[in-house]
Order: sequence, then structure tokens, then C-alpha cells
Amino acid sequence: MVDTKLSQLLGFDAHGSFVKTIEVKNFGKDIIITCLHSPWENPSLFYIDLVDCKDIRWVVFLESFDPPGSESELGADIIGLEIGNSDYDKVFLVHTVVFELSVSYRNLQVRKNN
Repeated sequence: MVDTKLSQLLGFDAHGSFVKTIEVKNFGKDIIITCLHSPWENPSLFYIDLVDCKDIRWVVFLESFDPPGSESELGADIIGLEIGNSDYDKVFLVHTVVFELSVSYRNLQVRKNN
């Protein structure tokens, strides 16, 4: 399930999206997730920037696996995206067919590439 808050930030429903790449910067303090939306019709990229991260948990479901985005030319198929509601401990969760990533963060920004 894709969080309604995220769909509101994007301006569209994020179903049918894929994680293309994940960049970890500043020794894990900042994470940039690049996603591809609607690759079959009007493909567009969007980015989820997680800033001032504290805790990162990454579970890979496939034993022989290359980094996300190499699973197919589209990327890792997103099953669920959630944005936490707490003011103190905001948690972002992305669940794909390949991996699950959970991040505690201070700020989140969504950017679209039109």
C-alpha cells in the first residue's frame, strides 16, 4: 500500500512505481531514493530525499542479488511506501519485491522530474 500523504506530495498515486537507485550520502545521514513512475505510459522520475537520518535498516529478500535497479531495467517493483506521522521519530518505509528499507529521519522532501 502506498501512503496517501506521499501520493498527495507527488500529485499522483505512486502505484506502478519502481525504485531505480538509492544513494547513501554523508555516511548515512542523507539518503536519496530515485523512483520511476508509470514506465509504460508517461514515464517520469521522482526523488525522495531523507535528511538527517538516524537509523537505517535494510533487508534483502534475494540471496544472489545486485543493487536495487539492476533487478530489471525498470528497477525494484514497489509494493508499499509509508511515511511515519510522529514528530519525534519519523520513519520512512519502502517495501519492494527485492528489499525493504526502513529509515528514521528528520526531514523528507519529494521532488518530481517533469
